[in-house]
Amino acid sequence: MSYEYRDNLEKLDRLETFLGGDNADVPINLDAISNIRDLVQMTYLAELPQPEVFPYAGGKGIQSEWDYKDFYIQVDSDGESVELFVCMQEDSDKGINIKIKNIQCCFNIIKAILNGIE
Repeated sequence: MSYEYRDNLEKLDRLETFLGGDNADVPINLDAISNIRDLVQMTYLAELPQPEVFPYAGGKGIQSEWDYKDFYIQVDSDGESVELFVCMQEDSDKGINIKIKNIQCCFNIIKAILNGIE
């Protein structure tokens, strides 16, 4: 088990009781944690790079992101939906933002991007 994968799982476990970065007492939606945990596990099993994982400021949701070669990939989950943002690192204002309800579909897009980068 890679260090990054183990670290992400431990971080997600701690976030189940996290109340927001600004002490707003807003718990993170457990479905958001579940979505990102599934994404982390799928990327690990597919032997893809692990994302950075952290809560939204103020709680409620979780963000994961990859800075991989020339690409920036971000996944936000609030438990109700998943948003995927992809861009070239030098053109972050020209990215694509997609709202997705299924974390598996989100993973498939990320996998295609990460496997297609040389």
